[in-house]
Amino acid sequence: MGRSRLLIHMNVELLLKVKEKILAEPSQFVMSAWFTDQSRLDIIRTNDLHRTIANCGTAACIAGWIVTLSRGETPSIAYKVASESFSSVRSHAAVLLGVSKEETDSLFGLQYWPQEFWVKWKAAKTIKQRAKVAADRIDNFILTYSDNLKLYDT
Repeated sequence: MGRSRLLIHMNVELLLKVKEKILAEPSQFVMSAWFTDQSRLDIIRTNDLHRTIANCGTAACIAGWIVTLSRGETPSIAYKVASESFSSVRSHAAVLLGVSKEETDSLFGLQYWPQEFWVKWKAAKTIKQRAKVAADRIDNFILTYSDNLKLYDT
């Protein structure tokens, strides 16, 4: 019985939807947690800028938004489902994007962002400025990794 091979392309469309969502509603974007609500954000605010989370009252990072938008749900529902069924938001988001863990590290972890984006992130004084830096990082990530095709044994 032979193995088949599966060719995977990065899900650029999903990543662009995440970028669009982050820019449209920066109060629902944080990089300090996969998902967070207002009470938890107030606790972890030392790592993030103050904001009141709009809409459903739940914010997400890039990986959290990947999971949320792939399911067509709000971050609060995606968070509940993720906490009950996914072993790792990062792993699930990587599968949805069609990229490796190493590649996701450079997108999901601020500390692994290229220095130019990290410096801009730290210098940003508003949530809109941070959303713009994240959007630029997403564009850079797409340019860097979208041509990488993955072959998987199935």
